Amino acid sequence: DSASARGALLGNLLMFGAVVCEAIYVIIAKRLSATRTPLRVSALVFSSDRYGQGSSESILRAPILAELSAPRALAPGDRSMLTLDVQNFTGRAGEFTVALEASGPIEIGNPQRKLTLPVEGKKTLGFDLTGRQGWGVGKVRLSVRGGGSVVNREFEVPVRPAWGAIARSSLRVSR
Repeated sequence: DSASARGALLGNLLMFGAVVCEAIYVIIAKRLSATRTPLRVSALVFSSDRYGQGSSESILRAPILAELSAPRALAPGDRSMLTLDVQNFTGRAGEFTVALEASGPIEIGNPQRKLTLPVEGKKTLGFDLTGRQGWGVGKVRLSVRGGGSVVNREFEVPVRPAWGAIARSSLRVSR
């Protein structure tokens, strides 16, 4: 699979010293950039009469960070809130379009918004969330567009009955 191929490539690059910085960055960046991830790069270089070393730490992150907080579960008819934190790391201020789409037994109120964020600005948005009749797993699809970047993510919110099944019995006498 591709994960083990990437691991083998990284291992070979590091073991034999044939380090191509852009290739390593692409491999690591695609895997880790959905969140803020610290990345430390260290190097040791030497020749027959000299040696040196250095290291540096960077924060690897996507141009737009979008983190959604949702309830663990809903019952039919429940009302709750989805909270979305959006951060702009595109390098320039701009307008962003946020769109949420619900499927399954959930409903989102006012699912489309526009916001303006300065460089490294953050905004928190709240969305009404309602459990509809029925049960199952509701899916929330998130799309944030702006600053030349797009973020698409998907989350699940289970909807289950408010209480378990009730077994009723009665005793009747026939004559």
